[in-house]
Amino acid sequence: MVDQDSKDSSRYALHLWQGGLGMPERDYYLLDKPEQKRVRSAYIAHIKKLSTLAGASPAEAEKIQRTVLCIETALAQASMKKEDTRDSEKVYHKLTVAQLQKLSPNVDWSLYFHYTQVAKPYELIIGQPEFFKAVSAMIKTVPLEEWKTYLEWHVVSSCAGLLSERFVRAQFAYVKILTGQTKMRALWRRALGATGVVGDALGEEYVKRYFPAASKHTMDALVSDLFDVYESRIKKLDWMSAATKRKAVVKLRAMKRKIGYPSKWEHYKGLSIEAGDYFGNMLRAGEWHHRKQMRKLRKPIDRAEWFMYPQTVNAYHHSNLNEIVFPAAILQWPFFDPRADMAVNYAGIGSVIGHEITHGFDDQGSKFDAKGNMKSWWTPADRKRFMQKSKRFVSQANEVEVEPGVHINGQLTLGENMADMGGLVIAYEAYQRYLAKNGSTSSPQAGRATVAGLSPEERFFLGYAQMERELSQPEFKKLAALTDPHAEASWRINGPLSNFEPFCKVFNIKKGDRLYRSPSSRAQVW
Repeated sequence: MVDQDSKDSSRYALHLWQGGLGMPERDYYLLDKPEQKRVRSAYIAHIKKLSTLAGASPAEAEKIQRTVLCIETALAQASMKKEDTRDSEKVYHKLTVAQLQKLSPNVDWSLYFHYTQVAKPYELIIGQPEFFKAVSAMIKTVPLEEWKTYLEWHVVSSCAGLLSERFVRAQFAYVKILTGQTKMRALWRRALGATGVVGDALGEEYVKRYFPAASKHTMDALVSDLFDVYESRIKKLDWMSAATKRKAVVKLRAMKRKIGYPSKWEHYKGLSIEAGDYFGNMLRAGEWHHRKQMRKLRKPIDRAEWFMYPQTVNAYHHSNLNEIVFPAAILQWPFFDPRADMAVNYAGIGSVIGHEITHGFDDQGSKFDAKGNMKSWWTPADRKRFMQKSKRFVSQANEVEVEPGVHINGQLTLGENMADMGGLVIAYEAYQRYLAKNGSTSSPQAGRATVAGLSPEERFFLGYAQMERELSQPEFKKLAALTDPHAEASWRINGPLSNFEPFCKVFNIKKGDRLYRSPSSRAQVW
């Protein structure tokens, strides 16, 4: 993968990361808890089914699954825990090619770089050196024929969705067990997913149809309001020193905002798309994107690049670029509608904006300075107080059982839980400022009037709760709890609200109520 050097954000670097697993996460191989055993059993059956479809006899398919599971289990044992990979300092190891070769001597890295079309890099960023050391040892001990079996399986597995209906249905049979999804998506929805390989082509048309210039101007103003509130709150923090506050404000003011769509569109020059050749089109698209990534090496950083398409209902913060990005699709109903109640708009898109800003100051983002470099810019005492406050988010989330025997991983979800809390706090204060300016307006949606018997504050919190509405199968909830850095949907609402004093006052939350938390036990940083 080509990405910025976290300690020199002005340069691209080649990053090497652990991987090679067929199941979602290392613990599915290593733990014998009921959920891990259930998924592992399904994966074994899946390997045998796809292998049989690819031409293996039942006896050969049995041998394939044993070989694949043996190699992948060894890779899992060498892998860093998912929550530990969130520590940006633990996964930053800059090595020369010679040092990498010494670390993993049984891998011919020159040959690897040649066949992956990488001009021999001067330096690399290794995420998990111990993993690559273990892989090198495995290359010496695992027979070549078994490696061939393992690699052939991954080719079949990764391409199953591009093959005949038999392969597609076999792939879905495994997904069904993994996620609880009861029906395969309609063909048109599956086809829509394939457009991601040429996402800018669709995005440009989407913006023309659904994102007028007025929407961008409105969002620019709303984002500026949220930034003003954030700066004000930083300056008022009672646990942070003046020195760290000054640097935090510098970083906040330097944070770039990208709204709607990129300033330049990708037109996919050189990519050959042929009618009637879905498999070939997808392979050629993958190769095209790979070559584009490799060409970045030794080039200046493209600060205009987007890592989501405009039609994506999502948003992100990028630590190395110190920027927040809001694609056009999230700036639509139900997150934002210029004709809707402003209480709901602030609760929806306002909390999303606050969430992404907070990522610049969460347990990961706070380790990067205004220029996007991983650098210690806090005083040691401030960092210690920050980490102490963070522990409360971890312990609260760890207590939540999403399904019998499966809990939220508080350490894995720490950054997102902190950002959810920050988003709520910032959006609410921004809405209060909005009401102070517009409270006398005659419009019930904009002013302080009661609507449907609900005050502006009550409507704000109801709008906030509606933002994360979700219907999920138990299997999906368990999968997400074990692999996703985002907490389960209901906790993303109830967690922040139970820690927020204005919510408790508005709804008169008292001891004995489900969302009651004593003031001394509440979690809050920003």
